Amino acid sequence: MYENWKNFWGITVDGIYKDFTQILFVIIFLTFCNNSKLANIHYNMGGNMSKWMDVFKSKFNDDFYTGSIISIFEALGAAMAKAKSTDPVKVAAALEGLTYKTFNGEVEMRKIDHQLQQTLYMTVWQKADKKYPYSPEKTGMTLAPVKEFPLYVSSTPIKCQMKRPS
Repeated sequence: MYENWKNFWGITVDGIYKDFTQILFVIIFLTFCNNSKLANIHYNMGGNMSKWMDVFKSKFNDDFYTGSIISIFEALGAAMAKAKSTDPVKVAAALEGLTYKTFNGEVEMRKIDHQLQQTLYMTVWQKADKKYPYSPEKTGMTLAPVKEFPLYVSSTPIKCQMKRPS
């Protein structure tokens, strides 16, 4: 089994910048050794996210666990406006290289493979407190942010050969 993981990580890390390999190690270590999570959103972001969470909670009596969909619809709307069309091929072309601001900062739809590049947050599962008060499902626990990885750090180089529709 070790050889399989070694080969997998060797292929994944091959060609990635040294700084990113260090970040990757931290992510892997914290993911497997702690109760942590890496995501583009967390419960204690503040700003508009807190407002949306409060409205959702009051309306549905549930946690706002689908917050990342906001960024998806912002990208879709911006691409349709740029393409001046709802035709999927034209919208896909308009998505290429599209940058826009969303609740977690600047986001880019990478041109080469249509992968959304955005700020990521490493969080750890801990008791809710004054600094990070939101407690999903009223557990008394929360995902507290430990580290923020801005777009330029979280984006990794690739060698995609994506085929585009004609």
